[in-house]
Amino acid sequence: MTDSLDNGGQANGARRGLLDGVDLLLAAAIIVGCAYLYYVTTTFEEPSLLLGQNVLPSDFPQSLLITIGLLALLLPIEHRMEPTRWPKIQQSRGETVRAITWATMGLLIALVAAAPYLGTHLTIFLASLLLPVLWGERRLLAVGVFAVIFSAAVAYIFESILKVHFEPGVIVGTFL
Repeated sequence: MTDSLDNGGQANGARRGLLDGVDLLLAAAIIVGCAYLYYVTTTFEEPSLLLGQNVLPSDFPQSLLITIGLLALLLPIEHRMEPTRWPKIQQSRGETVRAITWATMGLLIALVAAAPYLGTHLTIFLASLLLPVLWGERRLLAVGVFAVIFSAAVAYIFESILKVHFEPGVIVGTFL
């Protein structure tokens, strides 16, 4: 039994080459971005010696950037790891970006821009409250409970366990 060749020499939509060119360019752009942001984290101020035993301000973003960069290395060979999904991935590349994606980006940009005024705790709470609602969740009580528990858990983990203190923001700082 022979496979029918279509899609430019691809058998049943599966890629024949080792690397996918589009994903290789995307991976390179992600890795360059991560490398630049990693460099930016090396310019952070050193904390005082009293805080030297805790997580440094550069440690978390650096480990996150390294993880993103390593995962980006998998992009060019993804078609080899997921051959059955490859035709669907190729087809979706031609589709336009959905409105919900733009709305999510807009909300996140607005929250990041407002973070210096709202403070980290309130920004995390609003993100965990507003994003599910934006994405169509209508059980508002469940979303509210989630937002409270999630933001409290993040605050507890970072401030109590990791000893990383969040900025209160201009609005919250005026009431403290």
